[in-house]
Amino acid sequence: MLEARRAEAAKLLAIAQVRLESDPLEALAYATSSLELADTHEARLFSLRALWDGPPATILDHSQVTEGEYGMPTFSPDGQWLAVAGIVNENVLVYNRGGGQPLILGGHPRSASGPIRCRWSRDNYLVTGHQSEDRARVWSVPEGRLITTITFGEPAWWQVGEEHVFAELGQRTPAGEPWPVRLVRWKLPDGSAEDLGSVDWRSVGATSSIFDPRGEAWIYSKGNGVYARRLPIGTGEPDALLGRHTSEGVVVRDWWGHAGAFFSSDSGGEIILWSLAGDKWTPSRRIRGPHADNARFTPDPVSYTHHRAHETSLPSACAV
Repeated sequence: MLEARRAEAAKLLAIAQVRLESDPLEALAYATSSLELADTHEARLFSLRALWDGPPATILDHSQVTEGEYGMPTFSPDGQWLAVAGIVNENVLVYNRGGGQPLILGGHPRSASGPIRCRWSRDNYLVTGHQSEDRARVWSVPEGRLITTITFGEPAWWQVGEEHVFAELGQRTPAGEPWPVRLVRWKLPDGSAEDLGSVDWRSVGATSSIFDPRGEAWIYSKGNGVYARRLPIGTGEPDALLGRHTSEGVVVRDWWGHAGAFFSSDSGGEIILWSLAGDKWTPSRRIRGPHADNARFTPDPVSYTHHRAHETSLPSACAV
């Protein structure tokens, strides 16, 4: 049965390849049908090519709204909204799927050190902020209203989960080695700070860290392993080994634009997508990406794409 499905999938992919030049949309339909029968790397790459060759569904011309360049867009979990972060300007533009003028969320620092960060929660609250400031802003959509500003008061790395904003608060040495950091969370949309305890990266041996999107654990990498420490810190439970990569240099990352999951990658190019099996995070898929030494990988809930490390900003007029 499996061999028959693979054979049928290969036929559909072959038809898609023939139709690509004359009708990219039809080619994408055949490629999607092929993927439904057999999820192959070849069909995934072809689907991305068909999307690239096909006509854009919507053209967003930022120059008609405001000046400046914009970074990579971020879709809301329900796909109804698109947040586009400004680079060296103060604005975040939020477009609705139905069209019309975007919401303009201003007041961010103008900095050439990177774009404004934009992260969506499960309930479509948008959290924005820039790495050069010690705060994050929580916005309501579709009103475009600033609900609250979370002021960290010290250097912070923050993340948006399903229902919370999480932060690691603490100073770092000039060489970048982390000192002990405090773990804090805020319930969205306007909850007060909740102290989750402190960790010392040096004693733990961590090389990267994120929060469990549900807010139940602090997840970190060490060696070729991915570990979880229960929150709040001090429960007495030992750290749990969630799984191991095939190579060292593991980095854990929150899933950009998808608050309910996370992923990790290693120096050898392996990517692990993590999902919940009951109450435990387990490797749901292992992906081998090309050119691991000079690439940065970003999966989304539907497909898995990879971006070159030197990512360019989107021009003022861009197709999404």
